[in-house]
Amino acid sequence: MLNPAQDTPPASSEDNPADPKQLYRYDYKKLAPLAMVATLPKAEKPDIRWIMQCVQLSLQAVRNRLHWDDSVSFSDDDTARVELHHVGLGVVNLDAMPLHRVAPHEMCELAPAQLEHMTPEQLEVALPKEEEGPLTFSGDEHEPGMLSLLKTVAIVSRDLLQKGITNPLRILDAMLKKADAKRSGRPTSLDDYARLFTTLERPWFADRFESDEVFAYLRVAGFNPLVLKRVAAPGEKFPVTDEQLHVAMGDTRDSLALAGAEGRLFLCDYAALAGVKNGNFPLGPKYCFAPLALFALPRSGSGHRRLHPVAIQCGQDPRSSPIFTPGDGEAWKKAKLVVTVADFNHHELVSHLGLTHLLIGPIAIATHRCIPDAHPVSLLLRPHFEGTLNINDMAQATLVAPGFEVDKSLGGTIWASRKVAAEGLLSRPFNSLFLPEDLEARGVNDPALEYPYRDDALGLWHAIEEWVTTYVKLYYRSDEEVRADRALQEWAAEIVSQDGARIPGFGDAGDGRIQSLAYLCRALTLIVFTASAQHAAVNAPQAGLMNYAPATPPAAYRAAPASVSDSDNNDYLDYFPPLEMAALQMEFMHLLGGVVHTRLGRYERSWFKDAKVSEPLARFQSKLEELEALITERNRTRFGPYPFLLPSRVPQSINI
Repeated sequence: MLNPAQDTPPASSEDNPADPKQLYRYDYKKLAPLAMVATLPKAEKPDIRWIMQCVQLSLQAVRNRLHWDDSVSFSDDDTARVELHHVGLGVVNLDAMPLHRVAPHEMCELAPAQLEHMTPEQLEVALPKEEEGPLTFSGDEHEPGMLSLLKTVAIVSRDLLQKGITNPLRILDAMLKKADAKRSGRPTSLDDYARLFTTLERPWFADRFESDEVFAYLRVAGFNPLVLKRVAAPGEKFPVTDEQLHVAMGDTRDSLALAGAEGRLFLCDYAALAGVKNGNFPLGPKYCFAPLALFALPRSGSGHRRLHPVAIQCGQDPRSSPIFTPGDGEAWKKAKLVVTVADFNHHELVSHLGLTHLLIGPIAIATHRCIPDAHPVSLLLRPHFEGTLNINDMAQATLVAPGFEVDKSLGGTIWASRKVAAEGLLSRPFNSLFLPEDLEARGVNDPALEYPYRDDALGLWHAIEEWVTTYVKLYYRSDEEVRADRALQEWAAEIVSQDGARIPGFGDAGDGRIQSLAYLCRALTLIVFTASAQHAAVNAPQAGLMNYAPATPPAAYRAAPASVSDSDNNDYLDYFPPLEMAALQMEFMHLLGGVVHTRLGRYERSWFKDAKVSEPLARFQSKLEELEALITERNRTRFGPYPFLLPSRVPQSINI
């Protein structure tokens, strides 16, 4: 039977001042024309343990800056000292704390839930004591300085919360003021970028990012493994020749026609960026691009085969954009940089902001407005919405606002970037986003193609789908019961409504009606998957792959080469960001990609009060443990690590 709460009409706003339709109102101007929350309800404020992660990650950035002075020995324990008298901590030595050895989410598990309201005396009582036994993290060894780190982070976090500083980038700014160190100007060599990393780690491919192998691998195991598509031919707007294929593949017996017929040709087309106006803030001019990049699998081989880059056209029009191949020397390196800049911009604006944050946020609003809290669908979804409205509201006010980080870093103007994000969401109907259908539509299901994102994501998709389906069928027995649920149908209608969430294509027929039990299960699976695994796949790589400017520049500082001879007129180093932009990228990517708040499959104790839920939830948790072991084993033999979909690293919700 359905929970009776679902058939109880909500109280009117006159009867109930906490009417969810008054608390959760839509705004269509903050990031027009998309739906955002008008005023953030108090219930949506961040958990202090989330703030603690932001503080620890920011202190890691501070420590890194304090070691920029090459005259100071890295082994000197007095190097990374910061003054925190204003919160009663005095001078703190960051080098004496396990800032990097202990993951922020592990450390925060020791923090009391009511930290925000504790006095310093109460905090001293609540924190673990040395005599209570060693504190163990990621191994069996006691971490020296752990209690000092926990106390420092807890006290700083509470102080920031009391001052109303909860935006992660403002937390980072507040902490970085403790480090009087700056880097600016043009680099004299790539080593200048490497020297920005003293205690922070560079990506695994930092010293070989220029290789064709790394370039191709990042299309399937990088920060944006969502653009690659199989094609039968490059197409009229990308007139690659057989001779160019031969240069790239070293196989004169291969041809485009043969490779296309055998399903071995793949294209990355960044046409979504074609209308972006180049920016110039704050140290422009900057360039964004809309290139096309062709890849191919070799004719022979067994098991997984790796992609080879074949050709790049730096714009959509072949009349003005020549084609470069691996035989073109430094011009080829610059063409690959053009693709990486496009991939960075497409990732942040479409794959990340548009198709996770801006998709789930309006659905969260509709859920609060239309489905009572005790309804089983609301109980299932709300943990996967934790922090989303808060982070989205802060992002539209700062991160993607004029003069802030996106405006500073990405290639286009801020208004062009915001437009790309909105169009990226509105151009993709909800029903096109189901992972199996998306992979099929892109033609990337062939097991011959090595594709770590696909393999790991499908494992999580199927685990979530089994859990959601089993859960939903505890409460719905038939299509008729789904169609008769008034709250559910109001929710579906509001999701597509122009006066509601404005999410296109939701419902069995994409018209805002849920007609079947099967569709309900699939739609809820997509929501849970997007809020957890899909967001992890595009968020976590910011810290793991996107923090080193030469390897992943957010913008180019020279135009795309117009020919091989034109390429010779512009120094390769001139394409990369100034050092102050590289430092900004390093630090805010480290923060935004580093927070792991909550964990997929771990709901609050007694969240599901219905005893029937226990068994399917236990199966889901067991399946996630199996996937953890499987993905760990896969990573032992992959060309490069792909840890972003390890279930232990996948949060429940979009909260950063």
